[in-house]
Amino acid sequence: MKANLRNALRFSWMYFLYASGAVWWAKRQLARQGGIVVLTFHRVLPENEQARSYSPHGMVVSAKTFEGLARYAAAHYENLQLADGEVTSKTRKKPRLAFTFDDGWLDNAQTAFPIAQKYKIPLTIFICTGHIGKQLSFWPERFMASWRAAEHNETANRELFALLAEARGATAALSANGNAKVDWALDTLKQVSKEDRERLLRKIEGVIGPAGLPAAKDCPDITMSWSDIAVLAQGGVTFGSHSQSHEILPRIPFEEAQRELSESKRAIAEQLKKECRFFSYPNGDSSESVRQLVAQSGYKLAFLNQPGVWMRDTDPLSIPRMNVWEGKLVGPSGKFSHVVFEYTVFWKAYRASKPALCNRAAH
Repeated sequence: MKANLRNALRFSWMYFLYASGAVWWAKRQLARQGGIVVLTFHRVLPENEQARSYSPHGMVVSAKTFEGLARYAAAHYENLQLADGEVTSKTRKKPRLAFTFDDGWLDNAQTAFPIAQKYKIPLTIFICTGHIGKQLSFWPERFMASWRAAEHNETANRELFALLAEARGATAALSANGNAKVDWALDTLKQVSKEDRERLLRKIEGVIGPAGLPAAKDCPDITMSWSDIAVLAQGGVTFGSHSQSHEILPRIPFEEAQRELSESKRAIAEQLKKECRFFSYPNGDSSESVRQLVAQSGYKLAFLNQPGVWMRDTDPLSIPRMNVWEGKLVGPSGKFSHVVFEYTVFWKAYRASKPALCNRAAH
């Protein structure tokens, strides 16, 4: 009941701002000053694959919703291609968007690309070179497979939470419900070292047992192969690095972070016969020392995952992006809503960058 009320109030606020002209004003200011709103996607899945995927809910957009967005974006925005480290623009009359994807999932090639191509939406995909052509390769999907299996096994569920609580050193979130509890669990695993996380995952998978884990044929959580990537590159998709293994760079040793950056860059250049100049930070996390490493590795642009607008004077190694998933694109009917999209993307990007925009306008 409370969740329904919160959703009703949330949608009411969005539609009020849209009807009042506030969202239109924000878009106008961004267009006038040449601001670019960069979108981050991860996965675009057909309906028959959504229920079988183990990706967290905040990573997934349905194919129908993505097509609704692409259709609307083609008609109302200038959709930019990242090429040679520059962003080209034909006009500043329309709001400017850039579509980017993180991780390199196979559905980017099979589902997202054909839709984007249909509506002439340029794509940039950041790939993890150590996860090419693998199934359940990223730890969040491995964990979610165990999580769902444990939901049907009381003993396994209890042991799973005991392991998580021990790792976090707290049990406060154990009383949470639904997505809040899942988010707490995933955040717990982000806080620990790679070695500790791997040990914890193996313990959890041991509690579940092989019979409780998904069979390969039933799971759509597969990344692109190098041949898939080559086909998309020939079709006009720009590729960048998302590191080698998706470790959160500020939390690992300097030498390891250096390898993550240099080896992924080298692998992409070797495979695509073209220099890799773009990078997106795993989990969106960076630091001054990591940014220095990114620059030393030869990347020209690097992208975060935090709200904001890419302006002419934005630090090229700290370009903001707006993370997009199903919940930021659909209205009360469950279908794509341009009102919801423009509020959760343009309005929030404008609000996050308002001080900088005001300073630019004053000069």
